[in-house]
Amino acid sequence: MNTPSSSTGQPARGLPRVAVVIRASEDVLGSLWVAFPDEAAATDCGPTLPVAARVAAPL
Repeated sequence: MNTPSSSTGQPARGLPRVAVVIRASEDVLGSLWVAFPDEAAATDCGPTLPVAARVAAPL
């Protein structure tokens, strides 16, 4: 899981987040970030995010 950092390089506080890159072939188009109410929800969502990235930029 990726943890965003603050300008000081320390982990940002707040809700747990998970990110996945959105690609079109070799090109990076952007990223999809999801914030969750707790760590358990973030862990459960892991396999779903790559599917969401493919929906955002189908091959």
